[in-house]
Amino acid sequence: MKIRLQNRLNEMTERRRRLIKYMYKKEDNLERFEPEYPKTILAKADITNKFSIAQLEELLYNGTKNVAQEVVMCLINGKTNGVLS
Repeated sequence: MKIRLQNRLNEMTERRRRLIKYMYKKEDNLERFEPEYPKTILAKADITNKFSIAQLEELLYNGTKNVAQEVVMCLINGKTNGVLS
């Protein structure tokens, strides 16, 4: 089960990276992607870590695949106190 969760999380992380890279490419700012990507991820993580459990549940229920990845990171993050840790 742990391996399946890790594989799913890796899949979602890669999907998010490709989506953000596509958005940078679409805006013709691809050269800015590599330096700004870690900052973007940290900013999103900082925001989602402040959500309550009920808000995270609502995001999972009504959100897109891209939102789900940030929410799942809050739920099973082993580095901090994730909700499911």
